[in-house]
Amino acid sequence: MFTKKLPLIIALTFLTAWPAFAQYGALSKEQRILYTQQNPYERFEDGRPRVPDDILERMKKSHDRGSLECSPPKWLPSSI
Repeated sequence: MFTKKLPLIIALTFLTAWPAFAQYGALSKEQRILYTQQNPYERFEDGRPRVPDDILERMKKSHDRGSLECSPPKWLPSSI
């Protein structure tokens, strides 16, 4: 019984894993520029937006302070 289902299992495994390889580099340079038109910063050669270092540093600092953590809802008692 298992040997009859083995080809089907193998085929389904490959069919479901195959799309994962299609994600890397899926957009061309022109598509990246089209989808990020509102980017005010310069770009890398492949069209990706280049975010200034000072903005990245501010994001790292705000993350270190824990500001990205979710605060509990106001109705939830603070003792929990």
